[in-house]
Amino acid sequence: MKDVKIKDVVEFIMCYRRGKAFVDWTYEQTVMAMFNGYKTGNVAHTINPLTEKIDGVIMFEIDNDYKVVHINHILTTSRAALKKFVQAFKLLYPGWDLQGNRGEKGLVRYWNTPRLCKLISLRS
Repeated sequence: MKDVKIKDVVEFIMCYRRGKAFVDWTYEQTVMAMFNGYKTGNVAHTINPLTEKIDGVIMFEIDNDYKVVHINHILTTSRAALKKFVQAFKLLYPGWDLQGNRGEKGLVRYWNTPRLCKLISLRS
């Protein structure tokens, strides 16, 4: 998959969404969210190098004041994709924290973000 199109990302989301990631979004809502997200730089995807197919999509917001990356949605089909997202986060936002909504727990901020990143990297 050389040129990834928004349609490819949306089809990945529609095919693999489970649980809480992108839940209850219509196809049209997902297309618009991905279009706007790529335009603003708040959506990213990963490609499996063996299959050359999408294996992860993440939607996030940046808070420069508090140095926090808030993960709105993340959907992966492999631990390798999660590891790639963590590596990109560490490279682009060194010293920043991650936060996201975790179901019934509500908003969770990972104050020990380096430890979280290390655990994800070790388990992948």
